[in-house]
Amino acid sequence: KNIKINYSIEVRPVQLHIDRFLMTTAVNNILDNAVKYNNDSIHISLETKLEHDNYYITISDNGKGIKESDQKRIFEKFYRVNTGDVHDVKGLGLGLFYASEIVKAHQGKITINSREGLGASFIIALAV
Repeated sequence: KNIKINYSIEVRPVQLHIDRFLMTTAVNNILDNAVKYNNDSIHISLETKLEHDNYYITISDNGKGIKESDQKRIFEKFYRVNTGDVHDVKGLGLGLFYASEIVKAHQGKITINSREGLGASFIIALAV
């Protein structure tokens, strides 16, 4: 697949109390979905910023997007967005659940902003 990644990383020093392996796994799960649920020309944006007393990691893509009715459930264990009788993307419905659990374990919050057909943005907020 043709993948283009743009990034904007916070340049100010930030001290976060996180498990590097687990948080990397959470981000990788979101990035994996950005690739799996996309077309041939994939655009991913990764942004980090320090705002007030929070550090934000935002991962956006130009993929299929997620219907509003499904957005309420995508962080549930084993939940997969219904695509009819065809499941052309392999998965168990654990990636976003696991990412959410990791973020919660760090006293953080993960949210989604998406419109069907226009991609998705996942925002991880961590207290500094």
